[in-house]
Amino acid sequence: MKNKCIIVIFLLLISGLTIIAQTTDILIEKGKLSLFRNNFQSAIKFFDQAISKDSNSFEAFYYRGLAYLYSKDFFKAVDDFTSTILLKNDFADAYNSRGLAYSYLDQIELALYDFSRAIELDPKFAEAYMNRGSYYLAVENFELARQDLENAAKYSSTNPELFFLLGKLEYASHNYQKSVDYFTKSLSLGLKDEKVYFNRGNAYVKLNQFQKAIDDYSKVLEINPEDLYSYNNRAFCYDKLGLSNQAEADKQKAQEIRERIYPKPVFGEMTSVSDPDSVISFMLPDNWYYWFVKDSTKINILVSKDNINPYSDVLNIGANGALIYNLTNEISNRSDDNIVEFWEAAKMQVAEKFEIYEFKYKKSMRYKGTQAFENLSRVQYKNTHKIFNMLEFAMIQNEKIFFINFQAPEDEFFLYEELFQKIKNSIEVNFNKEVSE
Repeated sequence: MKNKCIIVIFLLLISGLTIIAQTTDILIEKGKLSLFRNNFQSAIKFFDQAISKDSNSFEAFYYRGLAYLYSKDFFKAVDDFTSTILLKNDFADAYNSRGLAYSYLDQIELALYDFSRAIELDPKFAEAYMNRGSYYLAVENFELARQDLENAAKYSSTNPELFFLLGKLEYASHNYQKSVDYFTKSLSLGLKDEKVYFNRGNAYVKLNQFQKAIDDYSKVLEINPEDLYSYNNRAFCYDKLGLSNQAEADKQKAQEIRERIYPKPVFGEMTSVSDPDSVISFMLPDNWYYWFVKDSTKINILVSKDNINPYSDVLNIGANGALIYNLTNEISNRSDDNIVEFWEAAKMQVAEKFEIYEFKYKKSMRYKGTQAFENLSRVQYKNTHKIFNMLEFAMIQNEKIFFINFQAPEDEFFLYEELFQKIKNSIEVNFNKEVSE
């Protein structure tokens, strides 16, 4: 009996030692299972316990970093991936994952370094190529984007996100049929996402295949019935096919959504602003921003709803324009009639540089003793950029030309159009006044 007890106790001791020895690995596996089930907080707790038992476990740090990454705690994710790399500096996945965390934190140079380091460690690392290529695509460096995304495709033929990015690249490169083919492949690989249907619909529009575009926008609206852009674009396609009733219904639905999702802006008290020489003046809300910059040929004007850097930031909502008082380099005979011809030709040249430049209306009139023009345009500089509505206004007198272009994203323009008209109607330009050097 004593011998049996000794054997049982011995077996229990051996079993206990085995359990203790495997505890870290077991905790990591339990954490990975929670991670797989998207239970990130549970996963983090398991990895915490694993690290408390073995602070040299690079796997525990790596997988906890993934849990933080997926739960959008990017700073902690960076810390854990850094700890992983310190323990195992040839771990390509850790560099790639830290690169993703850095990209979400807008630390782009660090992200690019990590993606590149991952590729150095594993030259066939498709995901790292894809992540770096995705950044290059976003900043419109299409040559580098193509190199990386095509390299990714060499080493991975089953990642639907990769083929979605390749579709976007071909769309940006105006290769619309290739774009459709890639989006279709992405869908066939399982990415049944509204973004794929929407982008393929856009490509079909460029190919004038409006019914196919309507089908894709309708798919988007099945997934997301509040998608404003799909209503807008489907209305455009219905118009192209002469289906005016369906187009009008979509336009009304789009406007209802706009009014719900875009808060009505608060405009400050209207106050008069002018350049230092008091040549140009107009009324502006006192919570908006404006700049006048003069050079040897003109006074430049910038108006913005937001406080931007006028020398580097892109204008979103506001206006830009100028009073050009020295046209010597542009036109020799500077009569008002010739300036009108010059202005209309210049507008046509500008329009040719845009992906979309459509006039909703064009007016020519006498305005405060001047020859004046007013256009409402729909513009898009590149096919990957936002579409804007632009209220363009110009006055010509005494061999000088004044112009100002008010703009807002197409879906927000209705909120600002009345204000833009008020500002425009308040403009006073002293064409007779000499501008000081």
